[in-house]
Amino acid sequence: MKTMKMIKTGLVALLLSTSGLVFGQTGQTPPGPINPLGPQNTGTEGTTTRGSLFDPVIANFDNELTNAILFYNPDLANSFKLKASKIEDEANDRGLDFTKYVWSESTDGTNYTVIAGQETMTLSKSDLTPGYHYYKVKGIINPDNVDESLLCDTQEETFVVFVLPTLKVTTNGTSTNTTTNPYVFCENEANITTPENGQEKVTLTSSVSFDNYTGLPIVGDFEKTYRWYAIKKGTSNNYPDVSNMLKDPSLATGAQAILLGEGVSLNQINPQINTYGIYKVFVEVEYTIKGRSFGLQPDDPNNRNRPHVIYRGWFGGDDVASATEITVTPAPGKPHITIIEVTD
Repeated sequence: MKTMKMIKTGLVALLLSTSGLVFGQTGQTPPGPINPLGPQNTGTEGTTTRGSLFDPVIANFDNELTNAILFYNPDLANSFKLKASKIEDEANDRGLDFTKYVWSESTDGTNYTVIAGQETMTLSKSDLTPGYHYYKVKGIINPDNVDESLLCDTQEETFVVFVLPTLKVTTNGTSTNTTTNPYVFCENEANITTPENGQEKVTLTSSVSFDNYTGLPIVGDFEKTYRWYAIKKGTSNNYPDVSNMLKDPSLATGAQAILLGEGVSLNQINPQINTYGIYKVFVEVEYTIKGRSFGLQPDDPNNRNRPHVIYRGWFGGDDVASATEITVTPAPGKPHITIIEVTD
């Protein structure tokens, strides 16, 4: 099986300036190409640990950056909460509590809008569109209820969230055959044990683009996992129904699709099918930066986690009805000869 490795460009630097300062990640490295992401300063001014500034105390921040990456679900709004610390981060560790908070938001990291009426330590957000979303918070310490215009200048902290755009998958094919029906190979030319040694007459290539999103990072910066499947035309000239994205299409109790191959950056494949018949092929593409089971129980083949983050494309069409057929021809066994109706 031939693969075409997609070159990753690493981190895409977005230098976002506010008040003459460039945001920089301290102590954490954004995953994949998303930068900036998460808290823009994880260091503390004094000796108090960052987790101890929160109420209740936060034991670790292991999933902080991954949690700052959200999927876009057109059928169910994404949601999350940001929480500011209860206690100020101050060099002398005096430990004063904030009495009020001011939150603001932005989609470009430069132009912020204050979120009216949001004065508590917790900010709830939902239904975010694909791309970057920036949030700032400043804490006010005013135990004596002084006129706020007379208070000291307040420092701000920034947290960045990224919503992954939906993917549009297109799959095309080439063939070394020059006939009007070129997508044909013989069943004995396939090699399902070592696909790289199998048929090369038919090659399928999948390309991925963002669906209605034009911002950074670009789609090629993201690593993706590809899973290729084939379904066989039945005796009644119908194909198995694989429209239910909740179910693994290769389930024996379901469509019994043939898994042709899977892997990171496997956007090209020579399908190896060693049973004659007529087939249609589709590919499922997922981001690897955040798996569909992240934060959930392991995937159940009968009830897949987050099916809305599995993006599907059919070879030659938009759906099973319009997809292009691949024909695998039988390799006949030898005939035997006898002699009959002899006249001497």
